[in-house]
Amino acid sequence: MNIFFLAAISLGIDLSIGDPRWLPHPVVLMGRAISLLDSKLNNIEDSFVFQRWKGLFTVLFIVLGFALCSKLCIMIAGHFDHWLGIFLSVFFGFTTIASKGLCDAGTFVDQGFDQGGLEEARRRIGQFVGRDTDHLSEAEVVRAVIETLAENTVDAIFSPLFFFCLGGAPFAIAYRAINTLDSMIAYRNERYLHFGYFAAKTDDFANFIPARLSIILLLAAAFLCHENSKNALRIVRRDRKKHPSPNGGIPESLFAGALAIQLGGVNTYGGILSRRGLLGDPEHPLRREDIQRAIRIVRVSTYLAGVLLIVLGVFL
Repeated sequence: MNIFFLAAISLGIDLSIGDPRWLPHPVVLMGRAISLLDSKLNNIEDSFVFQRWKGLFTVLFIVLGFALCSKLCIMIAGHFDHWLGIFLSVFFGFTTIASKGLCDAGTFVDQGFDQGGLEEARRRIGQFVGRDTDHLSEAEVVRAVIETLAENTVDAIFSPLFFFCLGGAPFAIAYRAINTLDSMIAYRNERYLHFGYFAAKTDDFANFIPARLSIILLLAAAFLCHENSKNALRIVRRDRKKHPSPNGGIPESLFAGALAIQLGGVNTYGGILSRRGLLGDPEHPLRREDIQRAIRIVRVSTYLAGVLLIVLGVFL
């Protein structure tokens, strides 16, 4: 079956059921394997060169190991039954995408305002971000949600689909392993500064093209959602390089422009202040309703990605 159709089916399943807790998930195994290697190999008393070499080994072992295992499983399944191999490809592809889970997370935090006020919303957003959330204002909670939605539209939707289209489910699994490594060991603190160096660089490299391709889909989605797509393009051109990530600034500045809000600024991590460049213009203060506006852009851009995959499947 055409690889674009397989990617579209994987996306459709994710949109329908998300990530049910009862379903075995490769990311859980990735997390356990990364934690094991971290505990065995990461020693801050080693020289920074040795730490980086061990970090590189960790990246290669996890990424290649999970990609090859998924490829082997698909080959074995396909040897017994062609459709079983296709089913396994779709299953692995589906587990790398988190479009429904991303939108559900945004709604979960938004509903926290109604169910327990600001304190509950803070608690809920704390489940999804690394920054300190105990003293966030309502506007800061909203900012944290929208920044998470924007960045993960690339990480959790467009990038895995891009790699699936490049090389099938094993490539998508490889990308998910890269992204999981980045989320677990690519921190700029004493423990991970060198050990996580290659994890961070590999994630930057993997997301470079998908982040830039995402501009087209996100601008189209903003237009269809009656948001300011023209301003979004202006802001992404102006502000994308103000973000510390070479890729994260693209979707975040685009969302800021589309919603006519300002993202970025000061966050705290473990009590330590971190200042980021300001993205967008504060044409209006951040409000709760901006969360649902951002979720609509995520959903519509995901639907557009699905349509694009089907079109590519028909003509290629």
